[in-house]
Amino acid sequence: MFIVAQENGRPIVELQHLNSIRGGLAIKNLHHVKDPNEATQANLRAKTRLNCLMLEWNEGVDEEQEPSSTVVEVAADVLEKLQPRRNLRELDIRYYIGTRLPNWMSSSFPNLVQLTMWDLNRCEHLPLGQRLSLKHLDLRKMHAMRRIGEEFYGDGGDITFPSLEKLTLLDMPNLEKWHTEPMMAGRKMASFPCLTNLLIQSCPKLEVQPYIPCSVGTLKMISCNQMLLSAGSLAGLSKLRYLYIHRCGASSSSSRWWDGLQYLTALEYIGISQCDELTCLPEGIICLPLLETLDLKRNKNLSLDREGRKQQQPTPFTALRYLKMEEADMLTALPGWVGGLTSLQNLQIVDCPNLAMLPDSLQHLTALQELHISNLPKLAMLPDSLQRLTALQKLKMSNLHQLEMLPDSLQ
Repeated sequence: MFIVAQENGRPIVELQHLNSIRGGLAIKNLHHVKDPNEATQANLRAKTRLNCLMLEWNEGVDEEQEPSSTVVEVAADVLEKLQPRRNLRELDIRYYIGTRLPNWMSSSFPNLVQLTMWDLNRCEHLPLGQRLSLKHLDLRKMHAMRRIGEEFYGDGGDITFPSLEKLTLLDMPNLEKWHTEPMMAGRKMASFPCLTNLLIQSCPKLEVQPYIPCSVGTLKMISCNQMLLSAGSLAGLSKLRYLYIHRCGASSSSSRWWDGLQYLTALEYIGISQCDELTCLPEGIICLPLLETLDLKRNKNLSLDREGRKQQQPTPFTALRYLKMEEADMLTALPGWVGGLTSLQNLQIVDCPNLAMLPDSLQHLTALQELHISNLPKLAMLPDSLQRLTALQKLKMSNLHQLEMLPDSLQ
């Protein structure tokens, strides 16, 4: 690590003759570089064994205080002159206050596999160009960025980001559009054929057009636009196995916001947490054929009820093995269909202050191996039918203050 000091400390020019550096180099406090020519003298291009490079400005900068145009321009010139060699494998840029990326960012880095950019709050565009080897792309706190479009992908090539496996878009409050099928020379380009892991967090305005890349297998959406749950966004995700949704404002009273879930036919895990507008289970997930885990946490208005007009549908969740309800204030009773979960192996009911009873239908959970019930202050009794849970191996109970006695079969 090289920390650029202020006036009488270590200047960046001390890197000039350290051309034998191998592996990784982190240069911090680049805001102390006042003369861009000093960045030129650091001579990063001569460091032939450098594989990983981090360039960091001032982490503690006051975002409310606008820097002068001179300071912004100096930062841009410094970054331009810190051009590394083309053999770089990992590049990390943080807290950069310039409004544009350097020209060398559009050049080919044939070995680059990981690119991280954090807190580039004044960059509106990311002309990343063709990154044939890039596997991980992490973009965070890009507050000025409004769209991911043609300028993001660059020119040339038949497929954009052909090797990218993991993409993170985090804290981009003004990002409105992500065009996943960019137009190049009048034709649609294929993109992200290998993308398997996607995190979208704190992007409240973001819409994806036409849809989230179909190769995605793991998707996490946190504090995001409810449109990302629509059929238009999710319909192509035939390979999605893991879905986590947190703090989404989509109401269950409008099927429009959750109807995309019905197309996720390969889904094995879904976790939904702190979605306060959700009052009943989305119909889209109920008959997913491969769903094994349903993890519901801190959805304070959610019950396990289904809309009455659809109660006569076939038994839901036929493949479900794990069901957890945690901090569900509106849950007063487990619905009857829970007893039809013949594949269920693990049932956890935790921190549900209004749950007053467990149904006799639990006796039909013939595959249940573990039952965990805790912090249920209104639960006064357990059904005698629990003795029929012949596969049960572990029963965990705690903080059941109204429970006076156990069924004979459990004593």
